[in-house]
Amino acid sequence: FDAILSPKKDKQYLMTTQQNIHLAFNLANRNFRESYLVSVLYINHTRKTIEECVEFKIQETSPVFEKFLTSIGQSVNVHQTDFRYNEIMQKEQTALYFENFRYQVMFMVGPLMNSPKLEYFNRTDIIILWMDGAAVTFSEAKLTSKIIILIRPLSKGLVNVIIKSKLDKDAFLFLPLCPSVRSFIVPQNSLGFLIQITIMLAESQINGQKQSHLHPTRRQR
Repeated sequence: FDAILSPKKDKQYLMTTQQNIHLAFNLANRNFRESYLVSVLYINHTRKTIEECVEFKIQETSPVFEKFLTSIGQSVNVHQTDFRYNEIMQKEQTALYFENFRYQVMFMVGPLMNSPKLEYFNRTDIIILWMDGAAVTFSEAKLTSKIIILIRPLSKGLVNVIIKSKLDKDAFLFLPLCPSVRSFIVPQNSLGFLIQITIMLAESQINGQKQSHLHPTRRQR
C-alpha cells in the first residue's frame, strides 16, 4: 500500500516485502533532505518527577536502554554533520544521528547531554520516553511535544510501545503495518527500525498540519 506522507505533490511509498519493510520515495522535486530533532528521556521510578528524570546520566540507565540507543542511531560529532541543529545542540559535542537520502534525524538524548533541561525537550515535536521499571508519576501536561512515544521493556525480549498524539486530525499513519493501532508489542531487535519509520511518518504529518495552519484553504461561497 502507499500513503501520502507530506503536503508535497509527489508521494512517498511504504513498501512491504517478505524480507523486510522499507521506504521508497518518488524523487521528483526532492532536492533536499528534511531535518528533524527528536527528544529521548529515560524514566525510572527512583526519580519522582519528570524534571528529576531529565537529570539522569547514561551511567545511571539500564543496559537495555543503551542497546536501544544504538539501534536508533550512531554517535556522531554534532559539528561535523550538515544537520541544521538549533542553539541547544550547538552546546553538545556528540549526539545520536541517522540519515538516508530523504531524511536526517538527530536525537537529543537527556542522559547523553551536558546540561539537559525539560524546556529543551519540549521544543521538539516528538519525544520518546523510555519507561524503565515501575512507571514514574508525572503530569503529561508538562510535555508539550505533539507526539509522545512511550516505550516499556517487557520480559522475553519484548517491548510495549504506546504512541500518544496531540495532532488535530484523527488520521494516524505512524505504525507502518497497523495505522489504527496506538499500542503494540514488538521484539526488541525490531524496535529501532520501527521507531525510525515512525519518526519519519509522524514528522511528515506534523509538517503537513503546520502547512495547513499557515495556509488554510478558503471556503468557496
